[in-house]
Amino acid sequence: MSEMFWGMDEDAGEEPVTEEVESCEEQQEEKETSGMLELLQTHHKSSIPVHRLALARKLPQLLDQITPREILEDVPHILTTMTKDAESSVRHALCEQFVEIARVFKIKCGADGVLKVLRNVVPLVERMLTDETATVREIALVAIVGIAREVDIQQLEEYILPVVSSLANEVDEEEYRVEAAQLINDLAPLMPQELVLSFSLDLVRKFTQDTQFRVRKGMASNINLLCEALGVDNTSELLLPLYFELSEDEVWGVRKACVDSLVSFSKFVTAEKRLEVLVPVFERLADDASRWVKSSVLQSLGPFIATFGTSPIPHVLLEHYKKMADSKTSSIYSENENTFHCAYNFPAVLSAVGPEGWPELSDTYQILLRDSNSKVRQSLAFSLHAVAAVLGEKLSEQVLLATFEEFLTDLDDVKVGVITNMAKFLEILSLPVRRQYLGELKKLCLGKSGSGSGSGSGESDSDDCLFFRTPDPPGSTRTNTTMWRHRRLLSKQMGALALLYDATTVVESILPLFKSLVNDPVASVRNALKTQLGAIVRSLAELPDKQHELLEFIQSMSEPTAPYHHRIWFCKAVVHAAKDISPELYETYIAPGIDLLLVDPIPNVRVSITNSVINISKLEASALLSYSAEIGDVSPEGALPEEAKELNGQETKN
Repeated sequence: MSEMFWGMDEDAGEEPVTEEVESCEEQQEEKETSGMLELLQTHHKSSIPVHRLALARKLPQLLDQITPREILEDVPHILTTMTKDAESSVRHALCEQFVEIARVFKIKCGADGVLKVLRNVVPLVERMLTDETATVREIALVAIVGIAREVDIQQLEEYILPVVSSLANEVDEEEYRVEAAQLINDLAPLMPQELVLSFSLDLVRKFTQDTQFRVRKGMASNINLLCEALGVDNTSELLLPLYFELSEDEVWGVRKACVDSLVSFSKFVTAEKRLEVLVPVFERLADDASRWVKSSVLQSLGPFIATFGTSPIPHVLLEHYKKMADSKTSSIYSENENTFHCAYNFPAVLSAVGPEGWPELSDTYQILLRDSNSKVRQSLAFSLHAVAAVLGEKLSEQVLLATFEEFLTDLDDVKVGVITNMAKFLEILSLPVRRQYLGELKKLCLGKSGSGSGSGSGESDSDDCLFFRTPDPPGSTRTNTTMWRHRRLLSKQMGALALLYDATTVVESILPLFKSLVNDPVASVRNALKTQLGAIVRSLAELPDKQHELLEFIQSMSEPTAPYHHRIWFCKAVVHAAKDISPELYETYIAPGIDLLLVDPIPNVRVSITNSVINISKLEASALLSYSAEIGDVSPEGALPEEAKELNGQETKN
């Protein structure tokens, strides 16, 4: 052997050696994967159910560790055995993994793997669709649709659609036909329109005439994706007559299912059909003999009106909507749930009628504002900014300011709604009006706003601040710790609020609030502020001196003498600031702080700043990329230093 190698020239000797190395590598791989295959073959027949359950849950990861040949030749038999498992929990877990299993076949085995899935795995999923356990059948429905996404149209038509046909033709089991109705809808987005017309539409006609009401109900409930796949013209001409027929069904459950599909149909029919067919359907169902149908159709009224857009909205629909808010009308309109839906959908209805329709809806809005149910007022508080966006600056200042102020003095559940979107609401208003509410912002940040504090959910916020052992003395300027949730909501908006005002106003009013919040005694308040630094710095662009003063204040938070929570906040804020602050300012004020924190005596600070440097280095087109990599000595892959890895591991264990 040695003589043979020495007798060859250098180039000629490389090939046998390479082949030998490759052969050894293949043998080693086969040895490793054979152990994994043996594990699969052993555990899927285990007499201990928990072993089989664990195997089912980890099957995709395990399959990824065996060879393509073993996947194609040995795994189908294992799957077949597992689908017959006596434990429904094992069959359920297997069904949950079928889509990932199919992807492993596709990735590792290519076209052969896809073919094996279609010929061997799909029949197993089909078996699960007729399983005796309902939850297994439900997961199998998800699995067959997921597998359908992994194949082409021809394969879907050849292997997947026959499964649907088989279920649809089950005469004795209505549950299988219900499953077929769901599959018709779920598969529609994956099929070309011609295939939907030739295959799905015939089954829809069949199911609308089914003798079992559960099948008709299933078809009425599963039609939204079909509408989208068929398009406006086909839905209007072919599907809408079938829907109309179902809406007149003698069983109230079928009619209620039609209510659930009303909005979907309205989105995908012509304006003429919407007025000529769907509005009469709504009126008939709103006067239905079943209370459940009537209540359900009223709850869908807001979204239904919103589908009209700038088409004229029928007056009859607006009358129904307004009655939902009036407690003096019949009880079916003024039920708590219907009143809530009236409030919840108000922005959508107003958007449909436009600002010129405000006079017709203003009384309804006032009625809802006076509703004794705090959930109704809470919904209005959360959507106040959306109403303002429709009305515009002038009309909002005329009709919404009083409402805004009332919400700020309401129960906490309501107040939270208006505080959450305060920046978006103020953005609609003119600058002079915005300035009027700077005092209110200050009160909220100091925890002194409104008379409704502490009366919402009945939960004591102070329980989260137990380190305050004694109450503040009278006249103390320390931040009120019982209102920290409000301050956290404002912390998330500080950047947006700063950009609403001129630089001088920011210096006089917003920066003091920012500094108050960054020193807040509650960690979640400070943490929420970390994303806002960049926007606040940008808001001071007209006053460079003040901008530098702010950055000097931020830089001071990284000094060794700064409190621990300041240094941790700096670590987290620098990542977000890197996206908004110029490289020059960043290297002048932020980078020195990073240098200090990389050698901080507290391990958690060093870990936090290291992670931040890694994240900064990942920013696309960042001018700080080379600098960040240099000071942190971080690899492009973002590997943590050993110290950070060790501490992170300890935190995970704890």
